[in-house]
Amino acid sequence: MSSSPRASMAPGDCFVYGSKRARLDVQRSTASSSDDKELGQSTSLVDLPADLLARVAGWTRAHYGKSLRSLQGVAYAAHSAPRTAAVLALGTTCKRLRSACEPFIFDKLTLETAQAIVQAVKELRGLSTTKKSPTSPGMRNGPLKHVKELSIKLETVFPLSPTRPRLFASLCTLIAPQLTSLEVHIGPDYTVQPFASICPNEEGRKALSALPNLARLQLGNIGIWLHELAEMMHGWENLKALHVDLIRGDCTRTSTVLGIVLKCRLRSLRIKTSSMTNETTAWLLKGQSELEELALPVQGFDERILASLEKVMASLKTLDLRDMWADHKRTATPRKPDLGKSKDAASADDERFTVVDEGIELPPVFRMLKANSCPDALHLNPTILPNAMCTPEGISAITASMLEVETLSFDAFPSSSSVCSAFASAIRDDELPFLKHVEVSGRTGGGKTKASTQGKGFKELQSACKARNIAWTLASE
Repeated sequence: MSSSPRASMAPGDCFVYGSKRARLDVQRSTASSSDDKELGQSTSLVDLPADLLARVAGWTRAHYGKSLRSLQGVAYAAHSAPRTAAVLALGTTCKRLRSACEPFIFDKLTLETAQAIVQAVKELRGLSTTKKSPTSPGMRNGPLKHVKELSIKLETVFPLSPTRPRLFASLCTLIAPQLTSLEVHIGPDYTVQPFASICPNEEGRKALSALPNLARLQLGNIGIWLHELAEMMHGWENLKALHVDLIRGDCTRTSTVLGIVLKCRLRSLRIKTSSMTNETTAWLLKGQSELEELALPVQGFDERILASLEKVMASLKTLDLRDMWADHKRTATPRKPDLGKSKDAASADDERFTVVDEGIELPPVFRMLKANSCPDALHLNPTILPNAMCTPEGISAITASMLEVETLSFDAFPSSSSVCSAFASAIRDDELPFLKHVEVSGRTGGGKTKASTQGKGFKELQSACKARNIAWTLASE
């Protein structure tokens, strides 16, 4: 006898499908038709118009708690989640009120195992009994049709063979046109999984491409080819946030990518690792004049990438750049000469980014910041701020290029770096007058966590922030 899916309540009034934190059946979440009839006869709410009932459900959620972020065991979490108890209780009053509450209960769904994905489609009656495609907007029934924010977190993409075909079929069913947010994370974290492992066929990619309302996409621990991503992004006109752990560039597909015109206007772009060339990176930034958050690895700071970055600087609030070609010992990133230009022409192009303060030439990123306004939040790392610049004179030149900064993050600096001591001196001398928050990561450049935050420089920086009433955060990584 097979076991039914288990229900549980996650922190933050979240229902999580596939969790083992409770032992309650999903089937108990629906009342029998006879009970609905009896309840309906005992309340006047059943006689109200459907649109008014929907407004009642919406008002209840707005005043008693946020919408549920995921699904599992709907009727039973009310006891452990007071903020959502009112919505769930209202939904059990009668059948018509349950239908009115469903859009507010099932709008966010989290699935944690391959089995949970398959069971979710089955239990929520997402598959139509007709022969038409289950991904058709009109062919979806049951609570699944209300899901707008889908989060899938799998421990592995290689489930048991009997489940694997059903997993991919269920994924195609869950990827519905009404989705506004899609998050997929695959473990373990130390192994990046290929995008094809969750979307191996054309049917799945076509379903992803046909998401006109998608506003947010996050691929955690997943690597995707740029040309595949570009083809799908062409149909995501409303995309506002793109967060990808790894984008792979293919030099044989460059012309294909450059020929695609993106219609979306991103506000948040975060890429952890990339093998894209600066030419394709510039293509991705083209026209993104509404960007507020940018975390981007680049292949050296040449004229093309600096010009592209300058065009999005006006709206940026958070900037996190990493030079994939730099190492911690280099004092500058060499630029490749443009063979199509004379030395004089190339020099003229670079003139606005050439800033020398007291004989010190700023690194490329800070030359750009000097020529434009600095974002409110800035991430520093050894690839853009070499240790040779961490002298009192060098830091004075650096701080002069980012006077407006309010939040400063120090990421992956080794324990041998003098960056903390140098910035401690700058803070004491009030060289960053608008600084409100400092964050330090204890992770070294090699990706290993170290006790590098126990050195003298770290304590000096902490003491300087405390003296200036600057908020202080020690990041875990």
